[in-house]
Amino acid sequence: MNNKNLSLINPFERIAGLKALIIGLIIYIATVVLGQINGIAYPGVISIKLASLPLLSALGIALSALIIFILILYIIGRLISKSRIRPVDVAGTLTLAKVPLLLVSLVGCIPTFTKSSIEVTNSLLSSITGNASTASGTDYLIMSIFVIIIMVATIWMLILSYNAFSISCNVKGVKAIAGFIIAAVLTECICFAILLADFQGIL
Repeated sequence: MNNKNLSLINPFERIAGLKALIIGLIIYIATVVLGQINGIAYPGVISIKLASLPLLSALGIALSALIIFILILYIIGRLISKSRIRPVDVAGTLTLAKVPLLLVSLVGCIPTFTKSSIEVTNSLLSSITGNASTASGTDYLIMSIFVIIIMVATIWMLILSYNAFSISCNVKGVKAIAGFIIAAVLTECICFAILLADFQGIL
């Protein structure tokens, strides 16, 4: 694998710590703000939803999910790793791993994608209640493309996040994979509980 391909899935040998945290945080905040403008929310590790939220709420939910994920992975890393783990390395690399989600927000800036997604969603909800469908075949096609882009960005982000965890905590193998999965599931559950309590409209 050449250096260019490696940097796309594992740039953390070159950039980590405070530098990664600052760059990652700037890009993630930009991702959330762009998403909020176009009705896209990031309420968990892998959750991406069409929802219009106030800017502070959108930022609060996304950053809370990121912080929870970092804390859980840091704790798991301390439990399974024999190495000295720097919190700033865990936070920096995991924050930088969120960069692929910027692709989703940028695509969301194209009105056709969000409009068609909303049309299809409303159409599906209408069909459940027995009302007439309003979405066209083109809307379904455009939404399918958008879903594929979201899936690619999410998978890319998860690969980066695992590599960030593996390198910053110096862990690998079955324990690292299991710990990462546990952290992702726990974070999603905690975030779901928070949303259920305060933001039921976006569930």
